Amino acid sequence: MESIRIVEFFKNKSILVTGSTGFLAKIFVEKVLRVQPEVKKLFLLVRAGDATSANQRVQTEILEKDLFKVLKDKHGDGFRSFVTKKLVPLAGDIVQEDLGIHDSDLRRNLWKEVEVVVNVAATTNFDERYDVALGVNVLGAKHILEFAKRCVRLEMLLHVSTAYVAGEQSGLILEKKFLMGETLKGDSYLDIEAELSLADEKKRELRAEDAPEEAEKLAMKELGIRRAKLFGWPNTYVFTKAMGEMLLGHSRGDLPMVILRPTIITSVQSDPLPGWVEGTRTIDSVIIGYAKGKITCFFGDLDNIMDVVRSLLRIRSHQQSTLIFGYYRSETFPMMQVPGDMVVNAMMATMAARSGQQAEFIYHMGSSVRNPVTYATLEHCGFRYFLANPRVGRDGSVMLTKRLRFIKSMVVFRVFMTLRYKLPLEVMHLVNLLSCGRLARGYNELNRKYKFVMHLVELYKPYAYFDGCFDDLNMERLRMATKKDDAEAKMFGFDPKHIDWEDYFSSIHIPGVMKYAFK
Repeated sequence: MESIRIVEFFKNKSILVTGSTGFLAKIFVEKVLRVQPEVKKLFLLVRAGDATSANQRVQTEILEKDLFKVLKDKHGDGFRSFVTKKLVPLAGDIVQEDLGIHDSDLRRNLWKEVEVVVNVAATTNFDERYDVALGVNVLGAKHILEFAKRCVRLEMLLHVSTAYVAGEQSGLILEKKFLMGETLKGDSYLDIEAELSLADEKKRELRAEDAPEEAEKLAMKELGIRRAKLFGWPNTYVFTKAMGEMLLGHSRGDLPMVILRPTIITSVQSDPLPGWVEGTRTIDSVIIGYAKGKITCFFGDLDNIMDVVRSLLRIRSHQQSTLIFGYYRSETFPMMQVPGDMVVNAMMATMAARSGQQAEFIYHMGSSVRNPVTYATLEHCGFRYFLANPRVGRDGSVMLTKRLRFIKSMVVFRVFMTLRYKLPLEVMHLVNLLSCGRLARGYNELNRKYKFVMHLVELYKPYAYFDGCFDDLNMERLRMATKKDDAEAKMFGFDPKHIDWEDYFSSIHIPGVMKYAFK
């Protein structure tokens, strides 16, 4: 592969970005504006009712973030006029045809001008409603492709997926595409149109029965999980992301396309704001729970490569002094992690390298092969950080920092749950019956929490000891090409081999979580 000129590639480019208010897209937008101020336009698609609302979302949910401080300092008083020239908010929605852009003149202008399409939009909830996940992750991908095909100057469609479309495979997982209808279970065939019809039919059936909103939501979630497991995927998220990839690969024609499959995306490591993170992302759930003194144990093997985040919390009922637990939930995928700025650098490098090439390219972006990290590293760094930076409780007292207790197997976990929580709940239930329901309110609340936790355990169980690692040979070839230019190699580093995980957790990520995500 020849040397790649990444900065030059983005000069005078018009780029359409979906999911633009999301964590990864913000890092991408900031990076492009900072390293290539001569980019022509960044069209930012946001869910909004009109142009005014779209502009307001871009201002408050993107430009006002600390992430843009370096760019603001660079431009000073000219920052506002600079971003006004470069950023074009678009009101729309990828679940709709034409991306929900109703102005026909605007659509035609976009088809004439856009050269690069970057699809970052997704719903990442494991147990999302089936109809919602199909709409965003499957139909959304289809609508993006249809829109991209009408862009007469198009050089590249970049679609951000997830490495975990591989499901529960073990061993070395290759960077290869899905065939249309391919499944992870035997010789079965996946008919995507049939799945879309099934979800629509189920929703119509529930509404015809006047099912309550919560009942409909639960039924649609359960349908997604059932269908995913039927075809070999563990949850609705990765199942629908795999279907989205199938549609893109099958229907792209000769469109130049890259599918990037990152593992878990964590805080910015270095560029532009070390530690910047938004929301609660996988391991951040554990860090925050630990910081609040609520975590009692952590589910996993200290020696395993980090591929899952699972934790139990202690929640004290307002009505009872009984000690129960919660599940500190994360809405994104369990992890072999990689910092967000590295993912964006990889995105930009793949676009520059594969622009105009009429083929489909698959890239894994993660650390599991080149620089794996274990639970022990996270636990050690967390303990050391909070020992040096003690937390203060609501009453002003300093909270004692204790080491986490790890539960290494599902069998031990189930025994623990039964002895610690299920049996006391049964005793409480008996006492409630004997006392004519005096404990009913407290029992019902604690029992609801118990069932919720066990539901999440079943949902996340396949990843407790995920035994795969993601081959990144394609990505390594790309890294070698970028290294031919020292300046660009430094500006667009995306080699996880260079991450010092202890330093990253202790000095960057945990402080960043405490600053930007801790409430």
